[in-house]
Amino acid sequence: MQLVSKCKSDTVVNEALSMGIALLHGGNSDVQASFMMCFHEEECSEAFFLELRNRIRRAIGELEERKKFYAKAIHRMQLDDSSKKISLATSTITSSQYEEVQSILPLESQFEESSGIALILRLLQLFCEGHNLELQNYLRIQHSNRESYDLVSEPSLAFLEALEIQIDGSNVHIAIQLFITLTEYCQGPCPDNQIALAQTKLCDSVKYILQREYHDLKPEQVNQLHHCVLLLLHSLLEGKVDELIPRQMLLMLDFKFIESKINRLVEEYENLPPHLKNTDNEILNPAFSYFLLLSILSDYEKDKQIRKILENCPKIVLFYQKKLQALK
Repeated sequence: MQLVSKCKSDTVVNEALSMGIALLHGGNSDVQASFMMCFHEEECSEAFFLELRNRIRRAIGELEERKKFYAKAIHRMQLDDSSKKISLATSTITSSQYEEVQSILPLESQFEESSGIALILRLLQLFCEGHNLELQNYLRIQHSNRESYDLVSEPSLAFLEALEIQIDGSNVHIAIQLFITLTEYCQGPCPDNQIALAQTKLCDSVKYILQREYHDLKPEQVNQLHHCVLLLLHSLLEGKVDELIPRQMLLMLDFKFIESKINRLVEEYENLPPHLKNTDNEILNPAFSYFLLLSILSDYEKDKQIRKILENCPKIVLFYQKKLQALK
């Protein structure tokens, strides 16, 4: 905590964050308890949360810097295959371009995030791992400090709004980690965090990400991103939720789009070779996540639009109804 809050070296801070992640691996409850005790007793606690908040904000500017860095790196290499060249003014970097330049550039020459945003999001996730309600709430409000910094709403209010329009091959792993972290804030459930996130523009961002076409990403990356987004929506609806949350989803989400998405995913699955077909499939999992979301929200709707969609769901998704009953 002292290294993160006081050290001026980004390299040292990132190493300190990595150490915290290693200690918390698997959601170690003893380490979580030790951190909680330090948060209450150590003088640097307030400075620690302030530094994390500031680094999340710094990461917003780094999103564009990261793209420009890799665009210039690809341009300098003058790749033999002209189809792989990109303009310095490009708005996106494909996954294949990003992976290629990363494999060629020496480790010391790759883009260095001074914010350490990926590490911060992972650390925040592990603080909450195992449905640690005390830490989930403490990340939102630090009652023992004079000044409190909301690290629950901050990533959604600021960082997600900046990231959503810039997701490409160079930062999709950060987007996925962000949604994993936001999900961990809510699971258990943690009602206060559910409401805090619902009061941001989270649903707007989710709708945009789910409906945007990501031609620069690999299909498996898009499926993983969408799956993590849907898990976040499930976590917001977990438990006896405030009706504000499902009402907001009913208002913001495009259910005709979701219906067509389920049908497209099932069609992709049905076109797979027989040996790749199973009920734990990277294509079918998002389809079931959509199906589960619709099933939960159907309990709150008044016009029966969702119920009609569920009645028309492909048989292969309806196969999961037995599992759904067990979840409920």
